[in-house]
Amino acid sequence: MAQAPRASTFAAGGAAFMAGASYGVVTPLAKLAQGQGLTAGQLALFQYAVPLVVLWTASWLKGKPPTLGGSSWWPPALAGISAGMTSWLYYGALAHLSAGLAVLLLFQFAWMVVVVEAIAKRRCPQPRILWSVGLVWVGTVTSVGFGLGLDLRASLVGWALGIGAGAAYAVSLYANGQMDPRLPTAWRAATAASLACLTVLTTAWLAGSQTVRWPTEPQAWGWLVAVGCFSQALPVWLLAWSAPRIGGTLAAILASSELPVALVGSWIALGQRFGWLTWVGVAIILSGIGLGQSAEAESLALQPSTLQGASRRRQR
Repeated sequence: MAQAPRASTFAAGGAAFMAGASYGVVTPLAKLAQGQGLTAGQLALFQYAVPLVVLWTASWLKGKPPTLGGSSWWPPALAGISAGMTSWLYYGALAHLSAGLAVLLLFQFAWMVVVVEAIAKRRCPQPRILWSVGLVWVGTVTSVGFGLGLDLRASLVGWALGIGAGAAYAVSLYANGQMDPRLPTAWRAATAASLACLTVLTTAWLAGSQTVRWPTEPQAWGWLVAVGCFSQALPVWLLAWSAPRIGGTLAAILASSELPVALVGSWIALGQRFGWLTWVGVAIILSGIGLGQSAEAESLALQPSTLQGASRRRQR
């Protein structure tokens, strides 16, 4: 009986890793789409259309959700709002910073989510998790910071927006980890995606953004469908399913696969060339991800003996 939850947890870890990889695919995909004439505004707004249709169709097929209190609905709502804010803050940071520095600031979520979860649960994470987060952070600085030769003399507004994007993403990952497992995954994902879309649209309206042109070319919608699937539908579903099983901290560590996948995708699809420091950083990130997964495996291995010990104490 102990194997089922263990297998489920390993599967959840793989799903969180794939969610990060899906986000990583978006970077080269969006660059290719922009090369076909799509604007950043179109990608930011219209990428939600396909995911909402997919996720709400899945929710409708799943049937009416069980009657639960408001406490079961606030985590997906908070996850969606934070994800929407992440998009706007990150796009704003890109307007003031180089792409590499914006990514570096966004990836501060790896340690931020540890702080958020530790404060919320009033419990320090195990040392191996801290080492794992440290490796992800060092790998990110090595691959993006040293590897790409960043100019750190950027505007304070850009720095604030970049750090804000990382903090918003950390809150989103933490909220994903607090979702009620009694609420079907389809409903969790659809709620989060809807609130993210609403946040993006509301922020655009409050910021007085110009109206985004409706795409009329068939190939444009093909790119938007692809970007929407990899940036919203697939990762939102995977995180909504996996994070409640493994927690926000481990989900953040495993979702750090986004950066290695983005770099490899840019190398393959866009022909970009990176120095050896970038690949060293990628290797360090992957080692941090592996350490985080092994920490979870170790905690699972201890569970059966712990349960047996408790059973023997009850018998005595």
